[in-house]
Amino acid sequence: MNETLLKQIAALLAERVNQAVDIPFVAEEDEQKFYELVVLILLRLILDLIGIPPEKALQLAQEA
Repeated sequence: MNETLLKQIAALLAERVNQAVDIPFVAEEDEQKFYELVVLILLRLILDLIGIPPEKALQLAQEA
């Protein structure tokens, strides 16, 4: 899978999770990076299991 696309998708989804959960960490930037890492790991697993290409996943994430 295209790593750059996965990171873009993870950043979009992590931003939404960060806004919804809003747990105060040391710094907002650290909080965002934490969510991006978690979402990226989950995305890799899920997209590999269901076989959705990163390009399609990015398009779906931007439309949501």
